[in-house]
Amino acid sequence: MYLSTRKQYEWLHFSEDCLYLNVYAPVLAPGDPLLPVMVWFPGGAFLVGSASTYEGSELAAREKVVLVFLQYRLGILGFLSTGDSQARGNWGLLDQIAALHWVQENIEAFGGNPDSVTLFGQSAGAMSISGLLMSPLAQGLFHRAISQSGTAILKAFITPDPLKAAKKVAHMAGCNHNNTRIMVECLRTLSGDEVMHVSKRMAFFHANFQKDPKDIIWFLSPVVDGVVFPEDPVVLLTRGQVTPVPYLLGVNNVEFEWTLPFLMKFRLTQHTMNKKYFTKLLWSSSTLLNITKEQVPLVIKEYMNDAADKLDWKTVRNRLIDLVGDATFVYSTLQAAHYHRDAGFPVYLYEFKHHAPTHVIVKPRHDGADHGDELSYIFGSPFSKGPNALPDT
Repeated sequence: MYLSTRKQYEWLHFSEDCLYLNVYAPVLAPGDPLLPVMVWFPGGAFLVGSASTYEGSELAAREKVVLVFLQYRLGILGFLSTGDSQARGNWGLLDQIAALHWVQENIEAFGGNPDSVTLFGQSAGAMSISGLLMSPLAQGLFHRAISQSGTAILKAFITPDPLKAAKKVAHMAGCNHNNTRIMVECLRTLSGDEVMHVSKRMAFFHANFQKDPKDIIWFLSPVVDGVVFPEDPVVLLTRGQVTPVPYLLGVNNVEFEWTLPFLMKFRLTQHTMNKKYFTKLLWSSSTLLNITKEQVPLVIKEYMNDAADKLDWKTVRNRLIDLVGDATFVYSTLQAAHYHRDAGFPVYLYEFKHHAPTHVIVKPRHDGADHGDELSYIFGSPFSKGPNALPDT
């Protein structure tokens, strides 16, 4: 499941035949030393994402590295879990680990050094990398890690009650049943189009400020399965049970400026930016933002200074953007950095502030770096396959 970035710009396409790797390698002369390897983990809330959204030729040539862009199963196919043996979940993470094994076994044929592998990814890809740092299955498969706007400390990274989430998915798919074996068998009969239809109904694409947040499924995410994660990754991290590699992680300075509100249908307009809507948004998003219902008034007081209805709507919007960014990406990134530091491993933090000249999503110009804006700089804007890309020749 992925975002289309071709000229006929459509939001979602679907293919079960998705487990491919794209490899970009500079031309080497005989006898040249093997090059460092970088493995890209695409983001997209574990619902969408593609190895082909960005092109790696420019980065591979400029930095003299071998780039591997991986894909992994997403949505229902990648992360549905019943919490038992019928559907353990974490299929997408197992795909990632399988890809890293492939890199170890084959990348030398492309001029890459299997003993110098750096993982880097953004959003859900960054969360995945952060999680794999705590997974025994991934140990020894990489030597450095970079998480851009996402860590395993984000509350949304782990599904706390997978069976409850699976039952909600089954209800949307017409596969209601208390017996998990029958439920999973029913779900496995769905066609690709039917799976896509169910995935599109996830709350990530349709924020509903009237529903109880406990009833909202934002997206399917990893679970504690006893295999990929013996325990909750946060518990493992606090104990220092982390792969001992250097770790670079950071955020953009306005993570919630436009892209995420657009995707999630948050209406940040003059008519909605008031204390009432602000409160409703925080309450309905509490399971995503790691804010309890009881904390909402305190959070509003902290960010609005008891003046939400007196401020102009743009100021209210900007403070809301700061609040949501702080509650999600900023807080989790700082916490992850502290835990990795306490475990005794090299940690590096950054904040990115530059607006992207092009983006996979057409959006208005603003000051600062929105969620994903750094990607145009990493992969080279002129070569982007987004709607603002240069035409093929």
